[in-house]
Amino acid sequence: MGFWNLDHGVRALGFTENDVPPRGPVTFLSHSGSAFSAMLRNHRGIGFNLVVSAGQEFVTTIADYLDYAVDQPTTKVVAMLMETARDPSRLKAALTRAAVADIPVVALKVGRSGRSQELVAAHSGALAGQDAAYDALFDAYQIEVAIGQSI
Repeated sequence: MGFWNLDHGVRALGFTENDVPPRGPVTFLSHSGSAFSAMLRNHRGIGFNLVVSAGQEFVTTIADYLDYAVDQPTTKVVAMLMETARDPSRLKAALTRAAVADIPVVALKVGRSGRSQELVAAHSGALAGQDAAYDALFDAYQIEVAIGQSI
């Protein structure tokens, strides 16, 4: 779907977006274009500095976007909707930088059940990975995790 950098007024979107979301301290990084669109239109007063739909990450990964967001002075919190970590070592490095910068990260990791892992593969060709590995990663970096039975 693209990205919208509200700090710099740069948007590269796969659709027309007439309403400018409120600016603020939240970076939202997503593998889901639907979640990306929903966040842009949330009308809940959440202000963004950067909203990204990383999709299949052919060139740039969520880890790259997280690394960039940590360097932005307006980033105060990062929210991620993740299907997979295509570059785990780079993600760990970016999470380390976020922790050092005292930028909290909240993650919704999809693909916990067998059926949802199939949906992740069908959606983006990603392998959702072992849930225990993500739990360990998120615990190590004190990532707040949003989970649900059906995810």
